[in-house]
Amino acid sequence: MKNIFVVEQKDIDVVAQMAYEFWGDHLEGETEEFKRFITEYSIRVDQVDYQYSYGYKDPEPAAYLLVAKPYDENQADIWYNEHVKYFSEREQKIAREYQEYFTEYAKALTKHVQPGDIKISFLISTQKGSGSILLNHLEEICRREGGKTLYLWTDTTCNHTYYHIKGFEKVEQHVHDFSDGEVLGTMIYRKVISAEK
Repeated sequence: MKNIFVVEQKDIDVVAQMAYEFWGDHLEGETEEFKRFITEYSIRVDQVDYQYSYGYKDPEPAAYLLVAKPYDENQADIWYNEHVKYFSEREQKIAREYQEYFTEYAKALTKHVQPGDIKISFLISTQKGSGSILLNHLEEICRREGGKTLYLWTDTTCNHTYYHIKGFEKVEQHVHDFSDGEVLGTMIYRKVISAEK
């Protein structure tokens, strides 16, 4: 499809801006800079596998689907450590909680993913239906490549029921408590994509 494009490194800033617009208000009372840091880290906790990551434009970018390489804790910490040092001690404490949260579930997901499986690390859209276009595109590629299993983790800050509607099966569910009293439900989903017939 002509509106679908392969994601490149230069697109990550656009994805981060979209994430900020969706979830920036979630960190109520924090500075804009700190909100941007946390939302961008949620993308950068996993290394993007550009072979399977796509965007959709109509005519401007309206959706992104990022697939992750196998989780690498050292790689995940590089960007975080380069940026967190510029924040106050209080902000660094909050950031550590989010770092632990994101890495805990990145690791939990990694326990399920086998060689050849696909780990979706981020799906975001600003136009109804554009996320589904990208997900359908990825599934078609998986069918052509002999079938694969898709995995992802999400939480209650997202439209997590979307994945059930799209045929994903919930394989784990957890509750995560933050020190400020916030409680998030977290789910791991999978979908087996059969080979093309």
